[in-house]
This record gives sequence, C-alpha cells and structure tokens, in this order.
Amino acid sequence: MNHDGELDDLLGRPFDDLPAAARCRVFGVPYARLEIAGAGTLYVTEFGWPVAQALLPENWYRGQRYSRHGERLPGGTGAVYRLELPHRRFGTVAVVIKVSRFARDVPLSVSSEFLPIISQEAIQAARFNSPFEEFGVLNALRRRRQAPDALRVLTKRPLAIFVTAEEVPLWRSGRVEHLFDQAARQQAEDQQEVGDTGRVELELLKRYYLLFGWVRGHSAEEMNRLGLIDETDMRALTARAIAELAENGYQMLDIKPRHLILRRRSDGTLLRRNGRLVYALIDFELLMPRVPAPREPFPGGYPPADRES
Repeated sequence: MNHDGELDDLLGRPFDDLPAAARCRVFGVPYARLEIAGAGTLYVTEFGWPVAQALLPENWYRGQRYSRHGERLPGGTGAVYRLELPHRRFGTVAVVIKVSRFARDVPLSVSSEFLPIISQEAIQAARFNSPFEEFGVLNALRRRRQAPDALRVLTKRPLAIFVTAEEVPLWRSGRVEHLFDQAARQQAEDQQEVGDTGRVELELLKRYYLLFGWVRGHSAEEMNRLGLIDETDMRALTARAIAELAENGYQMLDIKPRHLILRRRSDGTLLRRNGRLVYALIDFELLMPRVPAPREPFPGGYPPADRES
C-alpha cells in the first residue's frame, strides 16, 4: 500500500517530535494517533513506535491475515494470535494480536485453591478491561515495579491499539450495552480535560485489536508437559504470581499457569534468579487494581507511561 505523504512524514519522526494533532493520551498512556485511509485508526505507544511501520494494518489486518496466517494461541477462550510482521530494519517483529472482548459477559472461573486469596466481591465485579483501560492498567503496573520497594513483575510490552473503520452489528460483537456504557463513561471521565480534537471515545460498533510484543518462552503449563516442572511447582508459581501482583497493588482474576511464561537457558534448564523461577505475565484483560467492588479507576489517576523495557 502506498501511504499518503502525511502518514509517511509522521512515521519518520521521533515519538516526542510528533505534532499535537497526531498525539493523544488515554488513562496515562501517550499515543501516536495514525489515521489509516480506508482501514481505521492506529494508536501506537512509545514501545510500539520504533516498529510502527510493521504495525500498520496492511501488514496484519487486511484480508484477516492475522487469523489466516497467524498462529492461534492455544487454551484461551478469546481470539489471540501470534504473527511475524515484516520490518525494514529488524527483518521481522513478533507480535501478539488480540481481539478485545470488552463489554461482553465474563466466563470467569477461579480455582478453589486460590479463592481464599481473591475476594468474592472482586469475582462478582469482574469485567473485561476496555482496550485503552487495559493498556493503562498494564502501564501503571509496569510503573509500579520501578518503586524502590516493589517486586518486579515482568510483562509483555503494549505496542498499539487498532480501531477499525468498519462497524459490526451489536449481535455479532457480543457486547452488552450496559457494560459498554460503563466502560465508555469511565473513559469519558478520563478524557474530561482533553479538547474536542484530542478526545478519544469508545465506539460501540467498532472492532478493537490490541497488539503486544511477543514474550519468548513457554507457559508454565507447557513446561509441565515437557517435564521441566511438576504440578506442585505450577501451583506454587501461580500462588507466587498472585501474591506478587498483590504486593504491587493488583490482581488478575483469571491468573493461571498458562498466563505465566518461563524461559529455558541454553543448557535446557529453566531460567532462575536467586534460585527462583523467572516468569513473565502475559494476559491483562482482567488485570485490575486491588480495590473493593464496584471497580474504580486506578487510585490517584493513571501514571505517565514508562520508557524502560
């Protein structure tokens, strides 16, 4: 696809040098806002900006390339794909493409052994994060790990959010209007101080796709099947992840071994630090601050986006 000169000019600029008309901020996260003719709007984070050319929808969305050529990640109830995208400098960029499920009913189940850790009120208040909220909560967690007393929780990098120009009927999207209204009100509150030209609003009939950086390794579930950890290790790692999120002020209601990625060393053993398994958390649609139900926005507001890895 040949881009217009304006888009090519934006892609050639540093993130901090983008004009005000091409920038926005939602839930504390700054974005480059790229209008893609005939396709939709791509909101690119600082993490995604170095590879923004690869994230353009022509490389993964056109013709449903993400589902036709991508690898659908196993075990989940949502539509999540891994795809290698072409990039001029890096050759390819591995990304995870997820269809947002916000404003749908949550098919949530929590293992009985973790019920004492997760409150019943939180389970009853569970809802999928809206796309920009998901990036905002994830960014807040990543910022939290910079505090001197915080445990470091490793995560995927949030790269971009794509909003399609195409609209789909409500019955096809599966969205529930009152759940959408709740998410839209929360985002509108966040955008109250933003001028009309810079405001980002949720749209009921649009599709939303979230793009993340791929985390190398295999889930704790897969490592168990490979014989590298046993059932006791898996349960202990899951309980540890719940506790470490809690110490950072967060909880993820559907946390499970499949959401914890482990990496192997060159000798085949699992990567450890100070004798403990190193894991990365990879699913955030039910990540939330540990606050009583009903849910409230991030206490004190969403902090500005971090720039570290």
